[in-house]
Amino acid sequence: MVAIDVEETSGVDHPAHLVEGWVVVKAADPAAVAAALNPTVEDTMPANDTDTKVTDLEKALADAQAEIAVLKAAAVAEPTAEPPLEDLLKSVPEPVREMLAKAQADADEARKVADEARAEVAKAREVEETRQWVAKAAAWTNLSLDAAEVGPLLRRLHAADADLAKAVEGILSAADATAESAALFTELGTSKATTGDAYSQIETLAKARVAAGESPNLSQAIADLAVERPALYSAYLTEQKG
Repeated sequence: MVAIDVEETSGVDHPAHLVEGWVVVKAADPAAVAAALNPTVEDTMPANDTDTKVTDLEKALADAQAEIAVLKAAAVAEPTAEPPLEDLLKSVPEPVREMLAKAQADADEARKVADEARAEVAKAREVEETRQWVAKAAAWTNLSLDAAEVGPLLRRLHAADADLAKAVEGILSAADATAESAALFTELGTSKATTGDAYSQIETLAKARVAAGESPNLSQAIADLAVERPALYSAYLTEQKG
């Protein structure tokens, strides 16, 4: 070593760095030290590589913008129509098409069976309702009616307008009761021989009113008849007196 520059000489018994000895530092080029401590961008990345990456990014950005413009123009021009079901089925494997065809056939058959069952239920309900209306018509024995003919007509009327059918039923019941009460006073050989009395007539008419919905109960129906038919009520009072 020649031309040594001594920066410091410690004159203490024990140095502060706790290691007794000499520290020798070799001098370095100041420019090289500064370059090592403060590297520039040009030193860390080659110039040619940076230019290439910037160019690639600019090209990718331009391509993306062009593709976005094309998609926007297509979307504004006309919405894409969905392909027909037949074309979609052509794109699936043959086993899948067979499975779908079988499922469709099974669904059609089940729908057919359900429709037939509903038709049978409706037919059975119609038969039962017709039977009930024929029975009602047959109960009007004092009217000249053909129950087998009137019953179905009443059922059809009830299906079209239930309120109107109920009103017609009440009218027929009242007419039947009136005809029955008139028959009770038919002369049988003498003017005093009858098959009934005034109260029977009142009771029959009252029952008809209840059946027709004109009175809530039998007692109220009798009271209503006493007001509406005073002559009949007077006949009942006469009979009660003896």
